[in-house]
Amino acid sequence: MNTIVLTEEHFDENGYFKDESFYNEITGRYEFKGNVEINAKYSFFKKSISSEGNISSEGNISSEGNIYSKGYIYSEGNIYSKGNISSKGNIFSKGNIFSKGYIYSEGNIFSEGNIYSEGNIYSKGNIYSEGNIYSEGYIYSEGNISSEGYIYSEGNISSEGYIYSEGNIYSKGNIFSEGNMYEYYKSIEVQK
Repeated sequence: MNTIVLTEEHFDENGYFKDESFYNEITGRYEFKGNVEINAKYSFFKKSISSEGNISSEGNISSEGNIYSKGYIYSEGNIYSKGNISSKGNIFSKGNIFSKGYIYSEGNIFSEGNIYSEGNIYSKGNIYSEGNIYSEGYIYSEGNISSEGYIYSEGNISSEGYIYSEGNIYSKGNIFSEGNMYEYYKSIEVQK
């Protein structure tokens, strides 16, 4: 699979992507027919982005639409989407992961910062954050859910593995775990 390298030349002075040759008018998004390697500190996409391979960046990845990858999504900075973030591989950020929609991964979701979603967070692997995990929907993992901060959900928190938090575990729905539940400092609370 080929790799498309995006450099500072592909972005304007404010960091917005300007190469319209990747824009598909039918789907209304930027489409990359291979892996995407972003060699720019800041990368803002005014439309959704889609890659048939991996998406990796030495800085932030930001989209005013969706971020979709048939491979993994990797960022040395933050991953931010005003839509959904979806990957057939892992989603990894050395910063925060923030979505106004849902976050979905067929692999693991890992953040050295916080994971925040105004929709659901779903992973076929593990969900891990060195910060907090927050969802206005449900949080579901076919693996483990682990946070060095708190875990908060407006819906259910469900794991086929264990659930671990060094802060509070709080759900307005139910909390299910096929493994163990651990909270290091505070409390596990379900509010109905």
